[in-house]
Amino acid sequence: MNRSHLRAAAWTLAAAAATSVFLAVPASSPLQAAQITVVDNNCSSFTYDSNAGTLTCVPANPTSFTCSPSLSIASPTVSQSEKITANCAGGTAPYSYTWSGGGGVSACPTASGSASSVTLTSPGGTSAIGPCTYSLTANDSATGTFTGNAPSFSYTVSGGGGGGGGGGGGGGTIACTGINPNGVNWGQTIVINASAAQAASYWTNAPRVYSGDFGANDALVLVFTTGSTVPSTSQSGMFTGAEFGGPPTTRYATLSASACDFGKGLTGTNKSVSQGSPSVGLHFTMGGSATTYPLLLPNTTYYVNIYNIGCTGSCPMFVDLSKPKGS
Repeated sequence: MNRSHLRAAAWTLAAAAATSVFLAVPASSPLQAAQITVVDNNCSSFTYDSNAGTLTCVPANPTSFTCSPSLSIASPTVSQSEKITANCAGGTAPYSYTWSGGGGVSACPTASGSASSVTLTSPGGTSAIGPCTYSLTANDSATGTFTGNAPSFSYTVSGGGGGGGGGGGGGGTIACTGINPNGVNWGQTIVINASAAQAASYWTNAPRVYSGDFGANDALVLVFTTGSTVPSTSQSGMFTGAEFGGPPTTRYATLSASACDFGKGLTGTNKSVSQGSPSVGLHFTMGGSATTYPLLLPNTTYYVNIYNIGCTGSCPMFVDLSKPKGS
């Protein structure tokens, strides 16, 4: 028997159909042919090259490679980060991904990267944005390619909650939801009602204003409404925050017209964002027309939004309000 032919046939088969192959043998042998039956569920058929002595598998139709991009938040607000996930299946793993889209005249956050999901930073501000459209091109490790769009969506204006005035108090109806800037779901939202009409200090931990922990993934929203008295000339005020009864922690703070805005803060103003360790500080002005700091309007509700970066466990803090002179 021609052993080289048998060895080549065994080496080249891959694995769905059954076929019979007749192998020629030298004329001097008392046997004129040998029959081998090969069964392989991964092959639709086989081809046999009698000259080369090779058996080749014709692959069955591979499982189709598909992706179904999905959103973490169907209708996010401008204060929320959005996460788009590819959800690919079939074909041959591993897969590769390319994200694109966003930007342009609609000011939607730009998508880029090569992971199975992409997180879009919240645009912030006080205006609705969108529709935002994003595309995914994905490939499996064989020949499958998926090209399609993620569901389009718009960023809406954040909802508010809680009133100002009266010098403090905990609680409120504001709840930051979705994926936070740390890339995980928000924990609790600590709401403190303040007032820009008076100077005061506020704390996140007991026995002060709020009885609870300011944790690694929690949000702190200080709500305040400006008074009706406006200084005749531009006067500045300030919010200052730092640790109180806990470890020094890097924090990110915005001064915004929207609750849970951890993006750019007040649109069109300077210095409405602060990041620091162990403290953050946000200046503002009332009266006049100065543009060094954000100019706040009378009888208007604003929000100081704060979250922790790198906090482990509980990271309580205080926030001091220094009101503008004459307000």
